[in-house]
Amino acid sequence: MRRLLVLCLLGVAPAAVAQPAVNGYVDSRLWAAHVRTGGLLPTADVPAWANLTELNMQLKLRWGDRGLALIDDSFFYQRAWAFPDGFHDVPAYRPLSVISEAYASYNVTDHLNLTAGKKRIVWGPGQALNPTDLLNPPKDPTDPTQQRAGSWLARVEVPYERFTVSLVGAARAFGIYGGVPSTLIVDPEAPDRSAHYAAAARVYALVADADLGLYYVFTNRYNDAFENKSRLGASFSRLVGKTVEVHGEALVQRGSVRPFKNLGNAMVTKMLLGPRYTFSDDSTLGLEYYFNGDGYTADEFETGVRLLSLMPSAAAPTSMPTATMDGRDQGVPQKFSFDPIRRHYLFVSALKPRIHDDFTVQATVILNLQDLTGQFAPLVSWSVREWVSLTLAAFAPLPGLASQQVAVAEHHYGEFSLTPLGWRVLAGVRLFY
Repeated sequence: MRRLLVLCLLGVAPAAVAQPAVNGYVDSRLWAAHVRTGGLLPTADVPAWANLTELNMQLKLRWGDRGLALIDDSFFYQRAWAFPDGFHDVPAYRPLSVISEAYASYNVTDHLNLTAGKKRIVWGPGQALNPTDLLNPPKDPTDPTQQRAGSWLARVEVPYERFTVSLVGAARAFGIYGGVPSTLIVDPEAPDRSAHYAAAARVYALVADADLGLYYVFTNRYNDAFENKSRLGASFSRLVGKTVEVHGEALVQRGSVRPFKNLGNAMVTKMLLGPRYTFSDDSTLGLEYYFNGDGYTADEFETGVRLLSLMPSAAAPTSMPTATMDGRDQGVPQKFSFDPIRRHYLFVSALKPRIHDDFTVQATVILNLQDLTGQFAPLVSWSVREWVSLTLAAFAPLPGLASQQVAVAEHHYGEFSLTPLGWRVLAGVRLFY
């Protein structure tokens, strides 16, 4: 299937095509973590040590000035050990292959572009999260650019100088082998044979030096349990002066599929906004506030925690119930997976590049504003040569306020203190070719 996919993408090019560009990297990451046993969530499948090695290949092929084909493919070898209950096979740490993108695009005219295949399309300007993005695998707020995986789709785009109209149809993938789905839209193992798809439309406009976007998204069991659901979104981004960029995006829907919520047909809003300041040396400092309209209130969160405390360890879920569906394409493995379940969050990100020309330092803070639990994620990278870089990163939990958390026995639980993972340290090396 993979070879057939490559041939199909390359076969759209005429014989007189320019030479292809091939690059990629080999990346190896070693994790060491403190596993917090004795909590409410099971730890049997949580290792204290893990290694993930990725072999990535990116092939880009252009023909003329109108056509482009691209494949971004990775094979991951994973190994984990030092489980609390002894070594055993855990599916999450088996080798896997991920096709992040594999698409062909053609400019029929200067004002008509056609794209088909697997591609990541993110329209919202948010850095840590994109509430308007209902199509793609989720990204890591501590390293947003790491998630390159997109969705299987077809897009028609009509670009002009000051506005663009885009239409997208996306299909959920099932039976993925080697990164290639065996079927799209319909799950062959589901008894109801229902369709899983999304349709989206965007109008972008440049108005008074501001980037504005309006979105309409219709989904049917695509990445969540909503059936025949319409949602509306909007976004903006503008440079204020020469150093401050302000942006925001919002999504509006009716109802929620989140457990413990009984909103009926009430209006629900998800919104992110904030500024980003760029210093003269290209260092950046960003702040973003995220309001999750169907997130758990304090009482609802306490209900979930109490239910977890009554479950035997073997029957307990691996996390608090969320609004996303099991089996959602997670894309490439993330350093930090985040699915917000409360209502108010603050993201702080800082980046300082080119320290002594070779070093980059960055740090991210994710803070739940209701219980003040969170994550602090510092990272240092060193570009030893143009073709090799070294990384040292850490993930440290923020304990929060005990008075705002749920007390069970002698422990207090907030959103981020529920996880069985305490601190983590990562050392990585990446070789480019």
